[in-house]
Amino acid sequence: MKKKLNSFIYYLENLSKFSQLGLIFSLCLISRIIFRLCHPADNFELFADSYRYDILSDRILNGNHDLDFIAFIIAPLYPYTTAVVKYIFSAHWMFGLQSFQFILVSISAIYVFLLADRLFKTSFISWLSTFIYILYPFTLYYNFTFTQETTFQCYFIITVYYLISYFQKTDRFSLALSAVFFSLSYLTKSHILLFAPFIALLILIHSQGVMKRWTNVILFTGLCLLFSLPGGLNNLDKHEVYTFSSFGTSTFFHNGNSSYYYEYLFNPPEENRHDYLYYIFGEDFEFPGYGQINKLPHKEKSSLHRELALNWIKSNPSDFLKLKAFNFYAFFRPGLNKLHYSFPMWLLGLICSLPIYILAYYGIFISFRENKKAHLWILFLMTTVLLFFIIFMAQNRFRTITLDAFYIIYASYSVHYFLSKKKFLL
Repeated sequence: MKKKLNSFIYYLENLSKFSQLGLIFSLCLISRIIFRLCHPADNFELFADSYRYDILSDRILNGNHDLDFIAFIIAPLYPYTTAVVKYIFSAHWMFGLQSFQFILVSISAIYVFLLADRLFKTSFISWLSTFIYILYPFTLYYNFTFTQETTFQCYFIITVYYLISYFQKTDRFSLALSAVFFSLSYLTKSHILLFAPFIALLILIHSQGVMKRWTNVILFTGLCLLFSLPGGLNNLDKHEVYTFSSFGTSTFFHNGNSSYYYEYLFNPPEENRHDYLYYIFGEDFEFPGYGQINKLPHKEKSSLHRELALNWIKSNPSDFLKLKAFNFYAFFRPGLNKLHYSFPMWLLGLICSLPIYILAYYGIFISFRENKKAHLWILFLMTTVLLFFIIFMAQNRFRTITLDAFYIIYASYSVHYFLSKKKFLL
């Protein structure tokens, strides 16, 4: 076994770089095609948000660029991507969009390989990270579904690769590329904007010289702001709010700090479990003492949703603390919420993610112990998602698409660490 493993690693190491990257791309693409052919679901039914992007992309093609969807003004990139694909592929747009997502995730697998190599410079870790990422169920599951999650994860993996490249080489081209892909990331899912202050801090830490530190922060920030202009100005014109990406932070804050969410989390209904969201998506929903606030313009609506959330927190301090304690626990807990999924699905999720999370936590610990500066970024990223969980709500898919690819790399480092201790690897 030891000899075969080392021979296989030696074979992979001695492939040309083009062959290595081509192999990774092909394996990832083939795995997605096979999974799609075997899975009975269509491109919409795994995630209800998919219908939203279909509606918004049609709206764009009809000349209406208003991305208002009652609860939020939606982040623009995925609806516009869908609209472009519909325009190019016409009646075959579903095949086109699915193919685009499969190609993009296959490219992201290459960047997982390159990122692992940048971080640890060990072939075993790079290849193991890549193979796990390709087959990891929580990554694989949504790849053919028409939703933001796949494209966000891909853009963000590339963002981090170029950010780490900048930290190691301190070249502004890598920093600029990181800013471009970070912009694509936040224009797809706005929660990642919470990471922006940490990126600025990391740039200051890794840059040499006071002048260079601040010019690099300005470069990164300026490029990101530039990408926000089309959507921001459009929403300023239509809704009198300038948006970097989506708009509806206060609505989302209310979504995660309310009696409706509390009941959904701790006493979930057996059927139609997402019906509780009607209080933020239903225009005719009546809030006691406030009326139908979802019909109001976004600036007014946002203020009232924030007020309702703060009122609930003040009136229910023990429930609020219970909610936040659960969100804190949920951030570290592998897998899915047992109350919201069938037992077989919950068990499968636990089996797939528990080893990754335990090994990742240990890998992050020993990596940080050995080189704090090089691995500070992952602690900042974990803090970003933890803040999201605490301030807003526990969302497993947000954690998965933001952290799990990097957890896989650190888990692979742990495996390499233990096998090397046992002298299993040459």
